[in-house]
Amino acid sequence: MSQGNILIVADYCREDFVSYFNGIKEKDKLYFIYYNYSEEITRDIKLNYGHIRFYHAYRNAFALLKDIQPKKVLFFDIETYNQIALLAACKENNIRSYHVEHGFRDYDMALDTNKRNEYTRLETEGVTEKKSTSFLKKIKNRFFYLSTANNSKYKKELVLYKNFRSTNTIFDSTAYLGKLSLFPDEFISFSPRMFDYHKRIMQLPESVKCHYTGFMNSDRYCDPRKFVQNKKIIFIDTFNHITGLWGITNASVTSYYREINRICVKYNFEFYVKKHPADTTKAIENSGVKIISGTEFEANLKDFCIIAGDYSTLFLVLIGLPHTLGVSFNTFPDKSTDPLKFLHKYKVACEINDLKDLETLLASGDKFYDNYQVLLKYKDTYVADLLFKLDGKANERFTNIIENE
Repeated sequence: MSQGNILIVADYCREDFVSYFNGIKEKDKLYFIYYNYSEEITRDIKLNYGHIRFYHAYRNAFALLKDIQPKKVLFFDIETYNQIALLAACKENNIRSYHVEHGFRDYDMALDTNKRNEYTRLETEGVTEKKSTSFLKKIKNRFFYLSTANNSKYKKELVLYKNFRSTNTIFDSTAYLGKLSLFPDEFISFSPRMFDYHKRIMQLPESVKCHYTGFMNSDRYCDPRKFVQNKKIIFIDTFNHITGLWGITNASVTSYYREINRICVKYNFEFYVKKHPADTTKAIENSGVKIISGTEFEANLKDFCIIAGDYSTLFLVLIGLPHTLGVSFNTFPDKSTDPLKFLHKYKVACEINDLKDLETLLASGDKFYDNYQVLLKYKDTYVADLLFKLDGKANERFTNIIENE
């Protein structure tokens, strides 16, 4: 039975995002939109199914919806002008809209970061230079939001949002969407703890429905395994050196991993780093550490039971598994912040607040592995509260929501 067309507002160059839809039966009915025009794409497209659309090709959001005629629209992000225009058009045309969670969010941390105005995306080295875009395409793209507003019953809200967003942060602008009642009809989130972020920032009414899936892309890691007491440590990296968050820079990442690797080598540990899918810099490569791809990591899961990291969504998932020993690095350059406060209250990972702590930990010999049993007893509470479930069925729950709602 056909489910009708589905429009997905997500970066289809991110394999981790695209994989959300591997279980959707009507793959030929999927449409993806994210970039304004093809010249913005600087990475390989990861789609094996579905169709791509660009904003500049449409006069406004109403024309886009008329062309695709989606039964529902799934937003991984709701922050750009064109995304907001599309959301407004969905509401006006009574097309069901969903916000799909794709990463960990903490309201208190985001609020604190916003107050200090840290979140500034930096230019990234190593990114393929964008191709020249015609003036006509740029004009058409700019007109998309304006034309949508001029033809919408939400014209007032769209004009107010544009004026507000031009002088405010993403965090404040998201909160402003709530004040304008421009938010999706439903949410698909990992857990009630994650949905709380959106409820608080947008001040959503209790009537807004949320479906819980558990952490997407976690299923592949949930096969029962035993803890392996070896000397392999893998660090699950973020892309915070791209954003400049918490004082992290490309240079600091390079020296940081070089020092971690030195300590690991000193105590005969093998140190690996898994890069974030959005990291196109050479900051980690410049440190000289061993980098492992996502494919290599998944092919050798049984060898990686000592999981290191900080604010990565994948790190938070992996340390919740019963066969892992987590090591959390609360070693951010900006010492005025405590981003991992939320995590450490669960006591599910060894805390590294200074790299001297890492040296002490690894120098303890077999006592290092004793932490596995100590931390294991706290994992059930951690999973239930933060992750919802780690049962290998997150993708199944997501597919059922999309196909049956």
